[in-house]
Amino acid sequence: MLAKLTTFQPSKVNIRALILTTVYTLASVVVALMISWQILKQINFSYGFWHDNAKIGWAIDKYGPQNYYKLGFGQTTREQRIDLFRQISEAVHNGGKGLAEIRYEVYPYPKQRLLRTAEVIHLQDVANFIDKCMVAGWSGIILWFVMLLYYYLNKTSPPKIRKQLLALIGVVLFSTVLIFILGPTEVFTVFHEVVFPQGNWFFYYQASLMSTMMWAPRLFGWIAIEWVIFTIVTFTVTQYAAQLLLKKLMKPTS
Repeated sequence: MLAKLTTFQPSKVNIRALILTTVYTLASVVVALMISWQILKQINFSYGFWHDNAKIGWAIDKYGPQNYYKLGFGQTTREQRIDLFRQISEAVHNGGKGLAEIRYEVYPYPKQRLLRTAEVIHLQDVANFIDKCMVAGWSGIILWFVMLLYYYLNKTSPPKIRKQLLALIGVVLFSTVLIFILGPTEVFTVFHEVVFPQGNWFFYYQASLMSTMMWAPRLFGWIAIEWVIFTIVTFTVTQYAAQLLLKKLMKPTS
């Protein structure tokens, strides 16, 4: 007699566990992204470091004097540039308020607005995008706490940290390779075309102090690398903390 062939059918338990693991891991990544972003914001995205070590200062010294509309920006000090970047960062994290009021002053020129109208409009679009990301981020944080509550009430443990971390690093490495294959500048361009379909995001260095002081898109690449590193560290710490907390709460009382 021929043996009856059977096909593998994943159980509902396996499917449920896979869904829970996926949701929890994604929520955990969002938590890590949010925390690391707030840390970067507090340290001004390490602008002073990038200014000195990633040729941002060199770019300002080169292109600042070439600006068609603003005078003397190449004469600004390192401290002025760091403070101007901080003001932009604070504004885009506060709904765009204050962008048009950012000014700089160097002798012998009068005090000047840093940003032209087109730049203010674009940075307002950036501020609106950040606001939407914050809503999504807080939703992810709430979901993460809900998942922790679920594991606590069901007396089960979250997915193992090592597996989650390996998966996260794998995604990061794959994304990095893909970006270099496609080209960082091309990825930057496509990202802006998708996120800002209204346009008004491309500026020549000679026409934009915003682009000059960020040496766009190079500064964003360095910040992205910094963000990824902070996210991986934060992800690891929060996962260990969450699992230790759950073990403590679920430990039988004597």
